[in-house]
Amino acid sequence: MDVLRKARKNTGETPSTPQKEEEGKLSRALNPGWTKVIMVIAILFAVFHLYTAFTGSLMAYKQRSVHLGFALALAFLLYPFTGKKASARPSLMDGVLALLSIGVVTYGVTQIDALALRGGGATQLDLAVGGLAILLVLEAGRRSVGLALPILAVAFFLYGYFGRYVPGPLNHRGFPLDELIYQMYLTTEGIFSLAIGVSSTYVVLFIIFGSFLARTGIIPFFNQMALGLAGSQAGGQAKVAVVASAAMGMVSGSAVANVMTTGAFTIPLMKKTGYPPHFAGAVEAVASTGGQIMPPVMGAAAFVMAEFLQVSYLKVMVAAIFPALLYYGACFAQVHLRALRLGMKGLPRAGLPSPWGTLKRSWQSLIPLIVLVVLLVSGFTATLSAALCIPLAIVIGFVRSETRMNLRKTIEALQEAGRATVTIATSTAVVGFVIGVTGLTNLGVNVADQILQIAGNNLGLTLVVTAISCLILGMGLPTTGSYIIASIVAAPILVKMGVGELPSHFFVFYFAVVSMITPPVALAAYAAAGIAQANPNKVGWAATRLGMSGFIVPFMFMYAPSILMIESSIGQIVWNVARAGVALVGLSVCFEGYLRYGLRFWERAIFLLGALMLITPGFYSDVGGFGLTAAAVLIHVLPKRHAVRATTT
Repeated sequence: MDVLRKARKNTGETPSTPQKEEEGKLSRALNPGWTKVIMVIAILFAVFHLYTAFTGSLMAYKQRSVHLGFALALAFLLYPFTGKKASARPSLMDGVLALLSIGVVTYGVTQIDALALRGGGATQLDLAVGGLAILLVLEAGRRSVGLALPILAVAFFLYGYFGRYVPGPLNHRGFPLDELIYQMYLTTEGIFSLAIGVSSTYVVLFIIFGSFLARTGIIPFFNQMALGLAGSQAGGQAKVAVVASAAMGMVSGSAVANVMTTGAFTIPLMKKTGYPPHFAGAVEAVASTGGQIMPPVMGAAAFVMAEFLQVSYLKVMVAAIFPALLYYGACFAQVHLRALRLGMKGLPRAGLPSPWGTLKRSWQSLIPLIVLVVLLVSGFTATLSAALCIPLAIVIGFVRSETRMNLRKTIEALQEAGRATVTIATSTAVVGFVIGVTGLTNLGVNVADQILQIAGNNLGLTLVVTAISCLILGMGLPTTGSYIIASIVAAPILVKMGVGELPSHFFVFYFAVVSMITPPVALAAYAAAGIAQANPNKVGWAATRLGMSGFIVPFMFMYAPSILMIESSIGQIVWNVARAGVALVGLSVCFEGYLRYGLRFWERAIFLLGALMLITPGFYSDVGGFGLTAAAVLIHVLPKRHAVRATTT
């Protein structure tokens, strides 16, 4: 246990350190008085959602309005106007904006029924309050998730207004200001769209669940299991990061949150044993990013996908299993090969925890996750499943004295969940501008038609263009916002080409996720760079190279949807997953240039060609791909064996 203690010693955090909220910006470190105010608001935020989960949600507009009201108030109090000068307490203007946020939301909740009685006719006061709400949402989004998403929202809003002046096929009649405000504020097609609806029901409850589950000791359990299983292997320190982050991904569903929890343990451990800081950060960023595609608790975008497609979250979760395993398998393979190439040794077995002993001591921490899966498989809704598992996590915490819940820990869990929901709520509200304007102008269909014409109905070219578009959209945007925009603009293109809806949405979702490690703006890499004390761009490029094999996974399930377990036999699923696994290992060998020893250029080329042939299914491509890969292995291994025999005789 010495290694574990030393790693923990190196990851202490001071209470005054500003906190990283999900995928958002750095929040201010508040003085004790304002900390209590935030605590009360955040707890009320979480309690409201627990109450509606058990008693039934309010009418959609009202549920989403209350959710947004809490989030806006917290955003203005937590995040300063500018990051250059963050005082220990909100300014007077911050307080006014928080009160105005509560006011515009309260007005909407109390007037929506009257609006319906008037046949939907809005008064001038309705529109004035709506205009104020729009400005508040944009400013809260700017503070909490950055400038990129609000700029995009404003661009869409202006497109809705000035559409008559836009040349070409994207031209439309243009909508007056009052109609745009009405769409954004007084319907469920704008700010209060399905996106924030998912945040106000599923996502917030899973965040609360994760917050309580973390207090049952599951994080140290995952860390110790990872150390015990992988720590003594070659490059074990980096493998610990992959295994621990994959396990933590089942709970957090957030790349940045995953980096900040497991990375605080794994990055100092990697640095201490000789890994360069930028590589240590890259390993953690790549491993943590996969947490958003790792069931059972995936990222917020996965819940949005389920709602967009009108399918159960269980179907999305099941479809994600093999892509997630392939992603982490590719990451593990590259880390292993890199360790062999650099001659990195593992940690001494004597100082590592026993996996079996850890499991015997803390197995009960897994019960809430297991029950969650059982409830989802049994047909319970995602909302109710998460709500029922929250008290279960509290009960499980009582098994051991160190994880036993008391009033202080309960308050901390609720407060943490309330704060963590802010960036998701504000980003989904801002994305509502894109949804609202797209619905008014039919933009998504028009863009899809134009890209189809450019791509000439070539699926491969369309996939490449779509992937690049998703990565560009993901620069600086939270994954949820990136996915929603891509699903509106890019997914319909793939559906029009005859690809199923679930694979199409999964494709854009996957690239929205990996945009978290793609420079120049790679949020997960930035978070890891902060812990590693390394250059963010250097971490980002190292993460891109390390995760390169994983970028191929979406292309594989687009050509072989059985990897998503969609209407396929068990034989098809097993064959296509195995084929994809061999291809990813071949790509990893090619990228790292190492197997048992260094590869020559032409050997790498054979591995690359074999892997590329295995990306798309087909008898001849499968035979050629497996044949080339096997030949490359034999060519690489046999001469070495002969050399060894010659030296021993």
